[in-house]
Amino acid sequence: MNRLLSISLLAVAVLVGYSIREPRVSAQPSSLPYSVGDSVRLEYADGTTRPVCVIEQFYDSFVSCKVSSPTFAAPGAPPKIVYNLGTAISVQLVKKAD
Repeated sequence: MNRLLSISLLAVAVLVGYSIREPRVSAQPSSLPYSVGDSVRLEYADGTTRPVCVIEQFYDSFVSCKVSSPTFAAPGAPPKIVYNLGTAISVQLVKKAD
C-alpha cells in the first residue's frame, strides 16, 4: 500500500511540476515589412552602420543587397553583399521600392 501511495504522490508531483513550469518560448518568424527592391540601412550592436543597400533576395534571416551607390564600392567588389538581419539591432527603411 505504501508503494502505491508513493508512486501516486510522485506522479502527482510530476504533473504539478509540469503544469507550473515556464511556458516554452517560440521564435518569431522573421517577417519584415520590407520587400525586394527597398533600400535599407542596417545598424549593428558594435556601433557600425552598413551602407544603404537595395534588397535583392531574402534567405531566412539573411538578405542579399546590391549597393545602391557603386561609386563607394571597392574596385572588383562583388555586386551583391549578404547581411545577417538576425544580428542587426536596427533596420531602417531609406526608400520604398517603386
